[in-house]
Amino acid sequence: MKEAATRAPLTAQNYKSSYKPIWCPGCGDYSVLSSVTKALAMVQVPPEDVVVVSGIGCSSRIPAYTTCYGFHGVHGRALAAATAAANHPCRARRAPPSARRPRIGGGVRS
Repeated sequence: MKEAATRAPLTAQNYKSSYKPIWCPGCGDYSVLSSVTKALAMVQVPPEDVVVVSGIGCSSRIPAYTTCYGFHGVHGRALAAATAAANHPCRARRAPPSARRPRIGGGVRS
């Protein structure tokens, strides 16, 4: 019987993309991004099992600065989009790799 492959512990850096944030110097969004990546590393959820949902504004650039799946929704609808992603039967944790491809737009596969 094969041993389960062990994964190296994830760090905050594993969740940060290669894109450099373009927020203004001193902006609090840097702290938010840092806190989110540190929290994800603490719970050890693989980036491919995480969806970051955002709305409109500077803070909404956070999905681009992570290696997780991202959804940039319309104004005032981030919570609805996140709820749909969390409750959809094809969500990332249960979907086969072919169904986890990032997509442009808000369509989801059932």
